[in-house]
Amino acid sequence: MSAGTPSPRMHNGGELANAELSELRHRARIRVNQILGYAEMLIEDTSAAGVTKGLEALRNIYSSGRAALVDINDALANRQSVDRLELPHLYDRVRPRSERILNCVDELLRDAEAWAGSDWQTDLYLIRKETLSLVELLSSAAPPQPVEDPVPARPKPASHVTGPRLMLVDGNATHRFKISRRLERAGYAIGAAASGTEALDLAAAEVFDLVLLDVMAPLTDGIETLGRLKKNPRFASVPVIAVSAPDELDGVVRAIEMGADDYVTKPFDPVLWRIRIDGVLERRRLRQELSFRDKLASQG
Repeated sequence: MSAGTPSPRMHNGGELANAELSELRHRARIRVNQILGYAEMLIEDTSAAGVTKGLEALRNIYSSGRAALVDINDALANRQSVDRLELPHLYDRVRPRSERILNCVDELLRDAEAWAGSDWQTDLYLIRKETLSLVELLSSAAPPQPVEDPVPARPKPASHVTGPRLMLVDGNATHRFKISRRLERAGYAIGAAASGTEALDLAAAEVFDLVLLDVMAPLTDGIETLGRLKKNPRFASVPVIAVSAPDELDGVVRAIEMGADDYVTKPFDPVLWRIRIDGVLERRRLRQELSFRDKLASQG
């Protein structure tokens, strides 16, 4: 969704009708058709080149895209209006299709020998981008749903999971507990801090691959914490994702200006957050790879 275009969501209740409904349907279809188009080209190109490895994953991407298109048409086509409270059901149907597409893209991109540096790799990144756009579009159109918070637990300085190491900075104990648990289940190792001050202490004691930083973190606020992290030579290259409520986007703008790599909004959405986290980690990996190649070239 472009920066200057409002979300189709205006309020929690009521109907999405006429121009708004048409706009949402049009945007959702465009994104799915882009996914299908890239997947179809990849299936044709790899088959013509005799590349069979990854063909099943590409077909899964295509079939998941087709299923998402059916979901969108069933919910939004041939109707004069849609109750906004129906939209979370559409999001819940499309989300597992999107997760399957993203998992298949990740599987293919891990096969560097077959895909790295090719136009095919570019097409895979475009599929990922359109999938992210689709999920964000449907998420923003759906009214937020009430959830039951789990019992708060004391945050851990580090977790035992062996995946990418993330620092989560959030002043709300319930949020820290819930987000940490969900991210650990997704394979990330989590170190949690209740304030900017704790985050700085944790940064001095441990190594992290990425920071999820609440721009409203207490004590040392998120913006000040970001500035101090970026001034630390040991931590300056670690990417930061700013976290904010939808009405705190001014803080996000300041964070981006000060070096944050991306942002996510509350409430926590496991699909959207994972997409943003994996995207930032992938960009960091590519930067490190290019830096290493440049270093080797300069030595040769």
